[in-house]
Amino acid sequence: MIFRAGIDPEIAMIAAYAASLTLIALGVEIYGRLTHRGVRRSRTAGFRFEPQARAWKCSQGGYLWLREIDEKRRLKIYQADAGRCNYCRRKPDCTDSDEGRVLEESAESWTESRMAVFHRVFSLLLLLLAALFLGAGWARQPADGLESWLLAGLAAVVVAAAAPLAADLARGDGSAQGERPPQAAAPPIPAPRRR
Repeated sequence: MIFRAGIDPEIAMIAAYAASLTLIALGVEIYGRLTHRGVRRSRTAGFRFEPQARAWKCSQGGYLWLREIDEKRRLKIYQADAGRCNYCRRKPDCTDSDEGRVLEESAESWTESRMAVFHRVFSLLLLLLAALFLGAGWARQPADGLESWLLAGLAAVVVAAAAPLAADLARGDGSAQGERPPQAAAPPIPAPRRR
């Protein structure tokens, strides 16, 4: 049907391949974001952040208080009271530490993570390959009419897909579409309770 419209089969194949590469690149980006979000959620599974207390609360009612902020690794490290954890009936399923459960919360947004850089570079390489195929199709056989519109339209889609990815990669601060967690002032670190 597409060949009846006067589109050269070679141009149609190039366009289909470029469109496929573009869809794969966007799929890689979406998959990477979803994976990053899932990993972040799995680190805090079974815990709920209590904004009033500025601490994580476990399913047994215990709190994990902010113990340390590691600026180098961009982590907030929370720890539960060892006395409470050691007598908890769920301890074997929660932690093997006798010093209380530790929870690390990353301050990195998706666009700041190393995995995002990998996904972005991979996606951009796929989009570059798509653009090269479109350019080669255009250069090999000067397109006219419907073929010109097809190649130009796909080139516009490739550029539209690549521009925000390249901008976020260059910026690297997570300010565009990142998942930056809310920044709150660090609460005082409470002294451990003695029983």
